[in-house]
Amino acid sequence: MATHAKPEFRPKVQPHRIDEVVLGVSDLEKSLSFYQDSLGFEVEVVETDRVVFNVGNARLVLESLPDGQVPEPRGQGVRLYFAVHDVHGHFHQAREMGVTPLDPNETGFVLVEEPVTQPWGYREYRVEDPDGYQLFFRQKIEVME
Repeated sequence: MATHAKPEFRPKVQPHRIDEVVLGVSDLEKSLSFYQDSLGFEVEVVETDRVVFNVGNARLVLESLPDGQVPEPRGQGVRLYFAVHDVHGHFHQAREMGVTPLDPNETGFVLVEEPVTQPWGYREYRVEDPDGYQLFFRQKIEVME
C-alpha cells in the first residue's frame, strides 16, 4: 500500500458531510419499488431516468443508465450503511415485504433470522438491492464490557 506524504499546507475549507450518493441501476422501476416499498425510503422526486430519496440530511439518487455505462458486475465494491432508529422493526418490515436479510459479516448469500450484534457497538443486517449494491441497516447500541 502506498503511503502519502503529509502536505505542508492543509486546506481550511473541507467537506463537512456527504450530500448525495448516486447509484447507476439497470431497472429504475424495480429499484424504485425495492427502495420505497420494501425498505421504506422516502421519495423526493421521480423522473423518467432518476429517482431521488431523502435519507436524513442527504439524498440517495438512482439513475437509469444505458447498458454498458455501469461496470459489471454492478454493485461490486459498494457498501452503503444506513442508520435506523429500530433495526429489529426495520428488519422484520423488510422481510415481510420479501427482502432477504443477509449476514453483515459474510460476503456471500448467508441468511440471518435477526440483526447481528457487532462487538464495535452496532446491531445490523445487510441486503442486496436488485443491482447487487450492498445495503447495511444498523442501530447504535451500548457495548457491554
